[in-house]
Amino acid sequence: MEIVSGIGNIGWQHAWMPRFLNRTCGNPVCEDTGSIWHVVMHATKGVVADDAWYCSGDCFKAASETEFTRLISLARRPAPIRNRMPLGLVLVSCGLITEDELKAVLKAQQEAGQGRLGEWVQRLGFVSERDVIRALGTQWRCPALLPTAQQYLPAELIPLRLLEAFRMVPIHHVVSTNKLYVAFEEGVHHSALLAVERMTGCVAEACVTSQSIFDRELARIRGMARTEVCFESVMPAFEMSQICGNYAAQWRADKVRSAAARGFVWVRMEKRKRRALDLVFRVSSEKTACS
Repeated sequence: MEIVSGIGNIGWQHAWMPRFLNRTCGNPVCEDTGSIWHVVMHATKGVVADDAWYCSGDCFKAASETEFTRLISLARRPAPIRNRMPLGLVLVSCGLITEDELKAVLKAQQEAGQGRLGEWVQRLGFVSERDVIRALGTQWRCPALLPTAQQYLPAELIPLRLLEAFRMVPIHHVVSTNKLYVAFEEGVHHSALLAVERMTGCVAEACVTSQSIFDRELARIRGMARTEVCFESVMPAFEMSQICGNYAAQWRADKVRSAAARGFVWVRMEKRKRRALDLVFRVSSEKTACS
């Protein structure tokens, strides 16, 4: 959903009058639809959403409720089951460890009752961090982000709540192709990747990285200023639309976008010469799963 509001201060000129007088509110139950004077009075105050014009905040809220119902349904879809070779077998098949070393790693992991295989295989000294990252890239069939100097991207590019939930960080932007590389630490979440692409306008490309690189980048982002509001309690679409309508009015947003990522709905409100405001709604209590 992409919404453009605040058409601006447009004077009474012959050029714009026919265009506005032909408008009808996109809300099918709007009581004033068809009234010429109603259109004239609200011409500079309405909201344009997906090529439809809404004459008031109430009509916009009604339309956004329908959109939020759709997004909630998308965000609650179960992750598709994808069969991937376990990391341990990838390490063995690449010749990085032996079968006996894999058994030793699994035994140590089981006895400790915590930690991931990638951590334990490094802790026992069988492979380096670079080896584990390369193996993860092979497992997920995507580029591997090695520990080198990274490009520092704006902190507000993706909401912190989503970075933490999906264990991802924006790591590099190629200006010439508008490609944004997003590094995942626990596996690729494709629903989050699609949301990033939708909301930023970039071509989002997944890559994998280690826990140490992810923790370092996330710590840097946490220390930077951002404008973000999170709603952790699951609520109905009607309540979400009311909250967004109120924030849009307070923020005087020029543009509002929304997208679903597994378990979340992300809303971004943009205002020229002002930092974007992100609203993140939790729509499912289930733990996010890689896809």
